[in-house]
Amino acid sequence: MHIHLEPITAHNIGDCLRLHVAPHQKYFVASNTVSLIQSLVEPAFVPRAIYAGEQMVGFVMYGRDPESGQDWIVRLMVDARYQGRGYGHAGLLAALDVLGQQPGSHGTFVSYRPEDLAAAFTYAGVGFRPTSVLPDGEIVAERPLTNDAAAPVVAGVVLAAGAATRMGRPKQLLDWNGRPLVRVAAETALEAGLFPVLVVIGYAHEAVAEALQGLPVHCVMNSAYAAGQSTSLRAGIAALGHAGAAAMVLLGDQPFVTPAIVARLLAAWHTSEQPIAAPLYAGQRGNPVLFSRTLFPALLAVEGDQGARAVLAANHDRITLVPFDDARPLADIDTPEDYARLLHK
Repeated sequence: MHIHLEPITAHNIGDCLRLHVAPHQKYFVASNTVSLIQSLVEPAFVPRAIYAGEQMVGFVMYGRDPESGQDWIVRLMVDARYQGRGYGHAGLLAALDVLGQQPGSHGTFVSYRPEDLAAAFTYAGVGFRPTSVLPDGEIVAERPLTNDAAAPVVAGVVLAAGAATRMGRPKQLLDWNGRPLVRVAAETALEAGLFPVLVVIGYAHEAVAEALQGLPVHCVMNSAYAAGQSTSLRAGIAALGHAGAAAMVLLGDQPFVTPAIVARLLAAWHTSEQPIAAPLYAGQRGNPVLFSRTLFPALLAVEGDQGARAVLAANHDRITLVPFDDARPLADIDTPEDYARLLHK
């Protein structure tokens, strides 16, 4: 069905005002009444109805900020009755096409709440990548004008919810060259190009979330963390919902895993026909591991404290192994002795 944008006029404003998002989205998306009022006081931003054929299905507002000179999409919504049909994706592409044809356009920005994973995946699907975090916590993402939006979306899932009983204190917060361990893992995922990045938190969750402040990541709470690592894996995969082509699962206590390692795994998965990509460190398989969406149901069924080991064993002939000479990324930090020893490696 043909998706196109139309101005809001006296003939269709009633249809526009009757559009409503799903109840759980009201916290994230302003009403169209508010958006239309904003367009009156900020005329640089243009409101448009999203049509699927003759039916109005959504609303988008965009323009060039007169202060910064940057192009922004400041509002995007699809009526709850029409969600899940690709209308938001198509309407977003239509708005990007209009902005891209303006003289002096270099790229487009959006912002959204970190709790709004649906928005993160919608924007990731057309090539946006996070750049910063606003003072109110909203994530800012940019899509360069030369962006290739065809690449499949691969999310990062950082497991950082454990109680660290052998350490005796939250190992997620241990200092690693001036940064908490959990922040090291999250920054590794972001720098390697994973987006969105979810961090599963549980034990000492308030302090762990505080350690991630200023990063464009999404915290996922796992209240059942004491039951083992599988609960964090299930929480992270469940939060992805039906979006994304794959997920890279990283552990929050392996500081020798670098962005270059993650990027090589990602590249290997893109060129392979296998649903799993895993590193081989000096001949030994380790983490992180990338799983295609086809394996998400199996990941949601894992139990105990062994993470995805059973899924890997059941699919041992479907793994692309990427070799690395360095064995240090195998090291994780479980005890004070581990921490003291690895700090000097």
